Amino acid sequence: QAALPRIFRDVPEEFFHKTTDHLEAASNVVFSGLSKIPCMRPIKPAGAMYMLVGIDFDQLADLKDDHDFTRVLMAEESVFLLPASLFQYPGYVRIVLLAPVEMMMDAVQRIDSFCRRHMSGQ
Repeated sequence: QAALPRIFRDVPEEFFHKTTDHLEAASNVVFSGLSKIPCMRPIKPAGAMYMLVGIDFDQLADLKDDHDFTRVLMAEESVFLLPASLFQYPGYVRIVLLAPVEMMMDAVQRIDSFCRRHMSGQ
């Protein structure tokens, strides 16, 4: 906390604008893409560097919770998300929005493929 006055004084204003612009763009891309996946319920962040996404496990045949979801997603698609039960939000995953937008778009496509493969009745 003691560093905050120096950070606000010495870091160029442009840095803050670029960071917020990036977070907004990444948030829009991820929210839009995940909203199209039937078992996903993204929550649009209001200034955070991450997004929480609820998962409807009733629609998934073989994944039982957020830990299982993130473990299998990483193994099959090389996409790393955090199980939000680590933060007292079971049934949700946490997506960090700091990667370049192109990488976020790729991650959303991989999550979509993953979810569709694991949907009940598929």
